[in-house]
Amino acid sequence: MLLRKASPKVNRKIMETTRHVGITFARFPKIGTVKTRLCNPDYSNPALSTHQALDIYIALLKDLMLRLETLHHVDWFVLVGGTDKQGLSNFKEMFGLQRVHCELIPEISGDIGNLMEHCFEMFHFRGYNSLVLTGSDTPFLSVNHIDAAFAQLEHNQMVLGPDKGGGIYLAGYQQPLGLMKHGITWSQGVDFTQICDRCKHAGISYQTLPVEIDIDTTSDLKAIVNQIESCPLLKKEIHSLWNSIEALFADGIMLEQ
Repeated sequence: MLLRKASPKVNRKIMETTRHVGITFARFPKIGTVKTRLCNPDYSNPALSTHQALDIYIALLKDLMLRLETLHHVDWFVLVGGTDKQGLSNFKEMFGLQRVHCELIPEISGDIGNLMEHCFEMFHFRGYNSLVLTGSDTPFLSVNHIDAAFAQLEHNQMVLGPDKGGGIYLAGYQQPLGLMKHGITWSQGVDFTQICDRCKHAGISYQTLPVEIDIDTTSDLKAIVNQIESCPLLKKEIHSLWNSIEALFADGIMLEQ
């Protein structure tokens, strides 16, 4: 049975004696390579241009990086794909990162699950014993979510953050368990359920965080348009796109000024 509990209070004493690490996957923001479903009419109606999708992605990243920079009890690493060492330096400068570390994403064969498990193992080998990994396209991923994830890992082997599309926006381990290697169907709206089923079958204790939305399509933008006070840069970007995506809001949903 999947248990749902209120977000627990963070035990700072335990956190001081446990080495916490946070990992975020990101792509170097380059036109035509990020948020491609926003530009694809098979997924988004209306579809954005590749320039507009790039602007949305940069705004998502900037809002997230600002929040991650406020974390003091966690070593946070952004693993960046789609670039080289020079691009990595440019990425850090572009987002003004001081506390957050940047590394190139490892080149691993297989799917995203194999990559996630490899990164969990890599950071566990470095001496971290409480590990949380996130994506970069969940606008409401907050410091409270991150604190709650590490608090859940004080008493559970795994924590998951489910998204509204049936996937996950966050996964965490006390130590790597390999649950997401091989056989998980990613990006089809079933991976959260499949991972939970594996936990139950293996007798692994886990907890879940509140369901949140990932930004993949213009319908997702529509769903959050009047709820993004905590994402000022994304809010500004959506407002700037008003004329070009006005049809998206034709059913009466209006941007709040």
